[in-house]
Parts: sequence; structure tokens; C-alpha cells
Amino acid sequence: MHIVFDARIHLSHITGISKYIINLLLNILKIDNQNIYTILINPTLSENDLLIKTLVSFENVNFQVVHLPHFGPVNYIQMPSIIRKIKPSVYHYPHLDAPISGIPTIATIHDSNFKNNIKKYNDKFGIKTLYFKYALKNTLTKSNRIVFVSESMKNDTLENNKDTIVENCRVIYNGLEKDFNEISAHVILATKEKYQLPDKFFLFVGQLREHKNIKRIIDAFNRLNQQEYKLILAGYNYPKNNIKFDFTGVRYIGMVSDEEIKSLYKLSTCFVFPSLIEGFGIPIIEAMSLGTLVITSNIGATKEISGDAAILVNPYSTAEIQAAMQSIINNSAPFHKLREKGIARSKFFNWEESARKTLGLYQEAAFE
Repeated sequence: MHIVFDARIHLSHITGISKYIINLLLNILKIDNQNIYTILINPTLSENDLLIKTLVSFENVNFQVVHLPHFGPVNYIQMPSIIRKIKPSVYHYPHLDAPISGIPTIATIHDSNFKNNIKKYNDKFGIKTLYFKYALKNTLTKSNRIVFVSESMKNDTLENNKDTIVENCRVIYNGLEKDFNEISAHVILATKEKYQLPDKFFLFVGQLREHKNIKRIIDAFNRLNQQEYKLILAGYNYPKNNIKFDFTGVRYIGMVSDEEIKSLYKLSTCFVFPSLIEGFGIPIIEAMSLGTLVITSNIGATKEISGDAAILVNPYSTAEIQAAMQSIINNSAPFHKLREKGIARSKFFNWEESARKTLGLYQEAAFE
């Protein structure tokens, strides 16, 4: 088989979808040296990009730069002809608006990009929302196989598209790198010194966008009646967020490396992740694997992925987020048991299993 994997949505800053692309491909290539893989990449990537560095050593891989927007109407209209020229056995697109070309297509749907008026993008006139709704329906009806990264995401998507006949859906969970929880004391100390981290702090790591609920996290922290704990936020701050960090005890430290992220999890008292929309929530299992307490949402995928190993809150209630943080400060529960549950829960998710199931879908789609 010749598999084309469209990785153009991966940009220079690492997102959840970036982690999906890199780790899934790495683990597929570890078990498959027979098939040929063409990986389509964004022209903005450098030769030192993590995706390229991770996969370039595999002999059955080649990269192809595509000079088109990585999603949106232009991509949707022009990409099918590019796919047909490559003539792959299977085309895998890791987003909801898969270009339909007549080539057997697998689409991975991480989330719908919109829910209950909460959007992951600026859309003043509603044009992007209309596009995504149309493209999602087309993906659901015309893709040969559809992968959802959680049962919650699958159920929400199908519930909101009741008029669409959807077949060949599969749930394949994201994973966690086997060695993710391995980090040296030297790196931890260096991270603490670099960012002048306090001994006790709540942590948020991820994209600073509306659906990540940053404003409520900050508001909940500011309502706490204490001076000892701080709130540290790290990750890519999207333009036009209009998020204010100039509060006592609140600090945004910007983008951090993978090793620094591990250190932040390990050093923090608790990871706070009450997202409004989440297709999976990789940071939840990352934090759990390092024995860090997690506060997350009691809805959708975050509830599903965390199981009984996190403190669950209503993400729309600042008071509940505050109360959960206060319970950590008060040490009002046997949290050592929750840490143990988190470590055990994180081991349930692994990229090897995700890769094996995805490779099986390639074979199904190519030969049906």
C-alpha cells in the first residue's frame, strides 16, 4: 500500500493534534516497514521540526510540501486534485473537513470546533461555522472510515448530525508515550530555576483559547482566600484572546519545551483543565502519569478520559472550580489515592494500540 498522511495541520507550535500526528505515525512506522508513506507537510516547517526529525530516519517515508492552506475552503476545493495525482491507496486526514477526492479516505475527528456557541476560532460573521458544519457532514457521509478519539466525541457528533447517515465509525483513543513520566531531577530543578517557580502552584498547560476556559480558571484562583499558592499558565497564547494576566499570584510563562512541560506537571500541586470543549484531553493523562492531581470538566471527553481519577467540576461554574482548588489547598480529601488512580489510569492509553488499530483501518479501506 501507499498511504498518504496529511500532516499539514501541524505547525511550529505543538498542539494536541500535533501530538496525535507525530506519535501515531511514529508508532505505525515502528510496526510497518512494508508500506510506503508520503507525509504531506506545511511549508512553514523547518528541517528541525519535531515531526520531520522524528520520522525522517524511516526508509519507507517521504515528505511532500503542499502550498495550500491546511484547512478551509481553498484546501477543500483544490486538495482533491493533488491527492489524485499522488495516487495513494489510502488518504488519511486528521481533521473534520477531509477533502474528498475519490481516493479511499480516513478522517480523524478530534472535535467539532464548535459547541453551544463556544468556538475554537474567531468567527465574527459566522462564515467559518457554516463551513465547518458543511464540511463535517460531507466528511461523515463520504469518508470510507471515520475515527473518533473518544466515545463522547463520537456521540456528540452523531447526535448533532441526526439527519446524516454515518457508517464505518471507530473509536481509537489517543495514547501516551511509554517514557513520558521519565524525567531527571536535573531537568526539574533547571525548569524551576529558569521560570522562578514557587513551591506551591496550580498549573494550566495548553493553548490559551476561549474553549480552554482560561478566564474562569483565573477568576476562580483570584477568589481563593490565600496567599501561598500561585497560578502558572503555559502554552501558546492565541492573538485576540484578550486574556489579562496582571493579577496577584497569576503568571503566564509562554511557550515551553516538552521536557519543561513534564517538569511543570511534576512540580505543580495540581493541574487545572476545566475545558468547555475537548475531543480527548491528552494533558489530563500526561499530568496523571507523573502523579499530579487533576481538576477537569465533568462533561464529555474529559470526564470519559479521566474516569474516577480526577476531581470533576462543572466547567461553567467558577464557584465549582474555586471550590475544587480550595479543597486542594485545605488537603480535605485522601488525595494520595487519587494520585495512584491517576497513574494507573494513564497506563490505559498507549500509542502502540492506537497505531495497530489505525493500520488495520488502512488495510480495510484500501482493499474493500
